[in-house]
Amino acid sequence: MRSWRTRLRAGPATITTHPHWYHNLKASPKIKAEVGTQTFTVVAEELDGTARTRLWPKLVAEAPSVGEFQARTTRQIPVFMLTRRD
Repeated sequence: MRSWRTRLRAGPATITTHPHWYHNLKASPKIKAEVGTQTFTVVAEELDGTARTRLWPKLVAEAPSVGEFQARTTRQIPVFMLTRRD
């Protein structure tokens, strides 16, 4: 098994609420991911505190619209780390 990790941000649903998939992922963090032609199991972990703080600038650099959206809302946009488990 190759090591695989990626991140996922729960961006806009509305200004004040997380998207529905955020709640589904929190309730059932073990999911199937499709990357290219591969399908495999991942476990989603919501990042908070220092881990989120370190990663956030990189996410905004990759997708500036995420930072712009964060500036328009009072909710903190959740960030997940997806880690391959199969």
